[in-house]
Amino acid sequence: DAMQYHTLWPMLRRSRELWQAVRDALMFNVLWMAISFLKNCLVFYWVRDLVGEDAIVVMEWVFLITWNIPIYVLLVCLSIFWHNTIVQEACMLTNRRPYRQLDPMQVLLESSSKVADEVYRMLVVAIFYACAKVLQLVLGQVGLAPVGTVVYCISTSWMAAFYAMEYVWTTLGWNLKERIHFFERRWSYLAGFGLPITLATYSKTFVTAAALYAFLFPLLLLLAVKATPKDHKDPQRLRLFAPGMAAAHALVSRCLHSFGW
Repeated sequence: DAMQYHTLWPMLRRSRELWQAVRDALMFNVLWMAISFLKNCLVFYWVRDLVGEDAIVVMEWVFLITWNIPIYVLLVCLSIFWHNTIVQEACMLTNRRPYRQLDPMQVLLESSSKVADEVYRMLVVAIFYACAKVLQLVLGQVGLAPVGTVVYCISTSWMAAFYAMEYVWTTLGWNLKERIHFFERRWSYLAGFGLPITLATYSKTFVTAAALYAFLFPLLLLLAVKATPKDHKDPQRLRLFAPGMAAAHALVSRCLHSFGW
């Protein structure tokens, strides 16, 4: 399902809003990558001949602070709008609707719990990612670097799939517990779903990987809407997020206790 890019064009042709959101996201990232490429391949080679290697390091930092970081922050902000538009339009085109309808009073009552869900989710995902990175480093120190690389690659694939699918699940009205339970019962399918974008960005520099990831992610969102993970239920639930959930719960409880709540 993660490689069915040829199936996206008919969907893009059916919705002007969807096409515009995908086009804007892709063009923004193409511009970012093009300017970064010109900087690396042309400008810095010319400057190196004029001022030497020492000045190149300074210019790299100047370019990072004045261009890459501001562009990345702007990209994150714009992506919130683009990604939500893409998923909402794609869900309408595929006739996917929330499985439960809420009246305005229910929406108001659930808004605070949704905010809490999102904060909790960010903690769980951050802890999961940190654990995967630490495990990779530990395995590398004991002479099992290839195993650490595989573990980190699979973990990153899960994260990519989780982020893409989560936009769909949120649009459909699923809460955090439902999302995690669904994910952990289809861990093999979702590892494969996130693998192509992981391999495309693996071993790249941070800026290159971020630009390439941001370029591919809108397409991954469309594939997530069209994907069929319900048909791929694993016989054994793999509680991937259990350590992260336990650590996040302990952290939140400690913070609340320190404030006397």
